[in-house]
Formats: sequence, C-alpha cells, structure tokens
Amino acid sequence: ALITVAGDGGENTIVVAPGANAMIRTVHVDDAAAAGVFDGATVMVAQLEVPLDVVRRAALLARRAGLTVVLNPSPVQPLPDDLLAAVDVLIVNDSELDRLGGLELLRRHVPAVVHTMGSRGLEVNDDEGTVMLSAHTVAVVDTTGAGDACCGALAAGLAAGLSLRDAAGRGNAAGAIAVTARGARTSPTATEIDTLLRSAPRRSG
Repeated sequence: ALITVAGDGGENTIVVAPGANAMIRTVHVDDAAAAGVFDGATVMVAQLEVPLDVVRRAALLARRAGLTVVLNPSPVQPLPDDLLAAVDVLIVNDSELDRLGGLELLRRHVPAVVHTMGSRGLEVNDDEGTVMLSAHTVAVVDTTGAGDACCGALAAGLAAGLSLRDAAGRGNAAGAIAVTARGARTSPTATEIDTLLRSAPRRSG
C-alpha cells in the first residue's frame, strides 16, 4: 500500500496493490476451518482487502461456528444479502455508509452498525437505540490506521466479554491514540487505551 498523508490535518489517501491478498480463495478458508481455525475463538473480524467471496465464505462459516462476526467493508463495494445476514456488527465510516445505502437500509440486515466519524467520534446503532461517543481531543499527526485500530480494539473488547457500547468506547479511544503518531505499524496498547479512558470518558447521547 502506498500511503500519502496531507500535512494539514493528517488525512490520508491509500493506494493498494493487492498482491498475495488477491490470490486467497474460498478453498483456503474451508481448509483453515477444517483445521480448526475457529476453535476457541469468539469473534471474527473481516475487511474487504481480500476477494469478496472469501470474506462471504469466512463470515458464513464463522457464524455457523457460533462466532460474533465483525465486518469493516473497506475498500467499500456492494455487499450481498447473505453476507450481511451473517454479520453481527458492521463498522463503517462516512463514505462507506453512504455507498452502502445509509443507516436505515443497513439496519434492516445487520443487528448493529458502528458509524465512525473521525474527529466527530463514533455512533453505535443497535436494537437498544443510538449512542454517540464523542471524539477524544488529541494532536492529530497522521490518520493512517485509525480505523483499523478502532476495529481491532472494538473486536478485542467484544472477545473480552464487553458490551458493544463499551467495546466501541475502547475502539474510539484506540482510534484517537493511533492518530497521534506517524504510520500504522504500532498499535495502541490496552494500557494506553485504559489510561485515555480514565482521563477523559467520552460517552454522550
């Protein structure tokens, strides 16, 4: 991936050459499932940087195995209904939400949608209603990897037994920490997330 970062505000544009990712096939997913890749797991996270039919197969098998399926549809593309039906939590940014038809349409298919909004924080939409988590105030250096950090921390929170809203709070904090450093190779640690949440709890709405 070639990542360009604007000097003012740290916003990024990413150009991806799929390489090995494009070579993954559904048979690889089947083989991994048969080998026990889902054994002992509670959450599966997927993005769309591998072929869509591979993500669809993995989600269906994970759901069958009783896992919570979290999908971040990035790079965004149309999603088949059976994939959406296998998803428990869909994490989308502004442009992805718009490209996929909006919140009302997605909520017809998915139990929960987490809408990440960059400097505005994030919003959790589920059967309990809507809650807004405002953004943490940090010095933005580079937004590369912020969404990935958010997704990872949210999924880790779910795997630890947290509610979606509490897990989303950890994702919100992880995204804030991620933008304070250049690049995407170093992930926010659980200790850093705990420290930020203790210093500035941000739930509202």
